[in-house]
Amino acid sequence: MARQRDRVLHHLRQAALGRGGPTDGQLLRRYLEGDGPAFEALVRRHGPMVLGVCRRVLGHEQDAEDAFQATFLALAQKATRVRKQTSVKSWLYGVATHIALTMRRSAQRRRARESQVPQPPSDEARTPDDTSRGAASSMTAALLSAACSRRLLPPP
Repeated sequence: MARQRDRVLHHLRQAALGRGGPTDGQLLRRYLEGDGPAFEALVRRHGPMVLGVCRRVLGHEQDAEDAFQATFLALAQKATRVRKQTSVKSWLYGVATHIALTMRRSAQRRRARESQVPQPPSDEARTPDDTSRGAASSMTAALLSAACSRRLLPPP
């Protein structure tokens, strides 16, 4: 599984924009027969569309790139499940949309949960006891650092 993922990621990295050549169905059949460059050709052909869908749905470049990679990983893992091999583009569009929407919902839920977490008190609201704990923490860090430098303890 990890080996196949590494192979797919390698092909994603190697793919450059370009068009022409065999049909999507032919490329998909060749990929299923073990032809890695056929997968590269599919990424070159449909990568810009998939990335565009992901960008429009997510609006964040790194998240869009993650969704892009997940879409092509899904193709690599589920290529045999593409019912109409001539409609690879529409299959990729649907999968990219689904993955990007799932990622967006997940991010929204995460932000909602994070907004419910109580914030630590500001510096002005700290009590003297909080300040002494901060000083003790700094002193502990300094002592640990000194012990590590004298080889009394292995570095953390």
